[in-house]
Amino acid sequence: MPNTPCLYGPPFSLLGEMYFIDDQVDFYVSVDSSAQQNTIKAYEWYLDQSLVLENNTSAFRAKVTEGKHIVGVRILTADGWSGIKTFSFNTYKFPVSLNIYGVDTLDEGGSTEYRIVRVFSDQTTEDVTDEYTLWSTGGCFDGNIFTARIDPDSDQDMKITINASKNSDVTKDVTIINTTGPVLKSIMINGLTVVNEGTTTPYAVTGTYSDGIKRDISASYTLQSSEGHFDGLTYYAPTNNTFNDTRQVTITAVQNGAIKATSVITIKDVNSKPGVLVVDFLNSPPMNMIAFIENDEVTVSHEPAYTRRNTVPSFGDIAQMYVLASDFISEGPVKWRVQFNIARLMAEYPGSENFAFHIKGRANQATGLSGAYSLKTHDAQMIMRGASGSLVPSVSGGSNYSSLVNFSANAGGGANGDFTEQTLSTIIKFNYNVPNDILTYSLSSLDYLSDEIQEVVQKNDCDQDLEGSWVTYTLPAGAFSSRISQVEANNHARKFFDSNKQQHANYSGTCADASVDRTFTVFVTGNGFLLKADNEPITEDLSVEMTYKINYSPNDPNYPGEESPLLNATITLPAYTTSIQDDSINPSPHGTISVLSHLFWPSRSDNHHINVVLSN
Repeated sequence: MPNTPCLYGPPFSLLGEMYFIDDQVDFYVSVDSSAQQNTIKAYEWYLDQSLVLENNTSAFRAKVTEGKHIVGVRILTADGWSGIKTFSFNTYKFPVSLNIYGVDTLDEGGSTEYRIVRVFSDQTTEDVTDEYTLWSTGGCFDGNIFTARIDPDSDQDMKITINASKNSDVTKDVTIINTTGPVLKSIMINGLTVVNEGTTTPYAVTGTYSDGIKRDISASYTLQSSEGHFDGLTYYAPTNNTFNDTRQVTITAVQNGAIKATSVITIKDVNSKPGVLVVDFLNSPPMNMIAFIENDEVTVSHEPAYTRRNTVPSFGDIAQMYVLASDFISEGPVKWRVQFNIARLMAEYPGSENFAFHIKGRANQATGLSGAYSLKTHDAQMIMRGASGSLVPSVSGGSNYSSLVNFSANAGGGANGDFTEQTLSTIIKFNYNVPNDILTYSLSSLDYLSDEIQEVVQKNDCDQDLEGSWVTYTLPAGAFSSRISQVEANNHARKFFDSNKQQHANYSGTCADASVDRTFTVFVTGNGFLLKADNEPITEDLSVEMTYKINYSPNDPNYPGEESPLLNATITLPAYTTSIQDDSINPSPHGTISVLSHLFWPSRSDNHHINVVLSN
């Protein structure tokens, strides 16, 4: 408020509002004490520099026209008149808002100006920045110039509040834009936690950033170890001559001489572990046999080795193969041999506690197998002897890690040259447990499969004077199985067959008039005969007479190109016969039979004839 220094009298103040919503205004004079109040003898009020008559009080209350005005007052004491104090005010005008004006976003470390602006009811504005103190926890102010704080530990934008303080607070929300990028939050050393001595293993330093992304930051660090050494990011695990010396090593990531991350790994002593598993099959027949590794983590998992595809992988150094398989060995008691490279698996997959080895196969017929297996020491090397078609795996160097163990196994039948894993049955499976150094095996139980059963069954549920047709019912091979014997498998199949054959015939067959003649056809095949009767068998023993001749081939050694005279023969057809062989009709293998007459069945005693036609 404007205050003019007093010329005479006590200090006083002119108080009131700067804005009024209508024409009614109110001002008053204030002094520090009642004693000073008592020294005042008179008041003079002024409005817009004009004296207001008849107002000799400490207050000024009046109705004033719309607009901006100036009120003034002076006091009279025994010493004389004071100077005039003035105060500017407005009628029909009032503030509707107070705002902080400036940008809504600002880069971290950037500066900008903020101002405080009052907005009135008549839409006019007033800059009152100088009347307020500006402050924020997101940065600092120099007057009304704000500088945003830089947070080196964050990669996120930051919401802050600009505050303006006087009689009441005014605020503004501002976003500080992060410009420093993701911030490194943690560091770790990545790589295998278990390695075999004498091997090399890559490691890396990985940083996790505030945006959640892991990044390779190896280039900024040097890797060191408490035992062994690093060449760049490659760790060389040392060997020693101490038996069963599995130990722990600390790896550190160093930057500017300071350790930033550590990792403890285990170096496994491999000298105390086996190197090669050798499996032999003794006096065994030819088979479709495969050998493979089952571990999913191994790159050649389920890739088989077998005869003429003798190595896994297909090419490379034999000593470094994962699996070797022989061809059929014709000489000596060992007929098949399979080898698994345990040393390489342990070196490449030190974190694997178990390695599973699987041998599957089939022989021509189901058979029992005799075999033996042994483990060779870690320094043994796999080799292959012989030539293609007669390759035999073996080992060079080293010694026996374990004694020879004999086993008996079974191989299913049905070998057909298919070496697909899914089509072959298990012969033997091995599991090598690395921590406990234990090799175990399991055998499959041989399944005996039932043989095919086929019979022709007559439909027997026809009405009187109707005859049921004959239906062929077949139960395929392998419908039933047994782990005891072939006989038991066939007994199960026969029991099922007998329980279902008549139901099948009644469902599938037809009924026909029994008095209708049927024609039977005998097909001559070489010196044999195939008998068909409308796809039905003969149900009784019959004797057939026939007339025929033989046309000899030009190449026949005895009757080249000749034709025999008419010949006669009687053929006996047992019931249910589907093919016959008769020694009385025995043409040259270079000739053919020509049938010249119909046949008849004089032994039939029923009332109707059955015509039988012979044809080539």
